[in-house]
Amino acid sequence: MNPSLTSAQYVEDFLQALLTEAGMDTVSAEVKEQMLTDLRARLQDRLFGTIVMNLSDGKLTEFRELVDNGGSQDELEKFVDANVPNSAEVFAQAMMTFRSDYLGLQE
Repeated sequence: MNPSLTSAQYVEDFLQALLTEAGMDTVSAEVKEQMLTDLRARLQDRLFGTIVMNLSDGKLTEFRELVDNGGSQDELEKFVDANVPNSAEVFAQAMMTFRSDYLGLQE
């Protein structure tokens, strides 16, 4: 991950590249934006599931409280980084699995 990019920009770049790889560069801007919206939601669900699977029960309760209390994106990222061992690698793997699933590739 490029440290000069925010995680949000990194995700957007990843999703744009995924659509390009899927051959979706020729669709209209409106269709592409809808596809990005759908992919963004699906990736967020996948990453949230990854967080849930990698937190202990106690830390999961803390994370849910942080989410329920409207924790900022920065607070959530710091919590995950502090409580998910090897979080960068865990998320990179989750994103590559998401890519493979979306493109129908065999792992």
